[in-house]
Amino acid sequence: MKVRTQPWSDDELKRLGAIVAAGGSPVRAAAALNRKIIGCQAQARKMGMPFQLLSVRRRTIKEKCAAAERELAGN
Repeated sequence: MKVRTQPWSDDELKRLGAIVAAGGSPVRAAAALNRKIIGCQAQARKMGMPFQLLSVRRRTIKEKCAAAERELAGN
């Protein structure tokens, strides 16, 4: 049996787009929009702006931390 969900409103789509653009996670989006995680991921993909992979997000954070440490060591 297929479970039907409510269609996405324009406001929800705008909020989802803003969360993805800000680098948010599917978990945060689901909590903010009161939707399922998989639904948020699927809708973001349909919008053409999928969530960043967790491995890529972690690598970006590590690179930023390393750059900040180098800058502090240089000063």
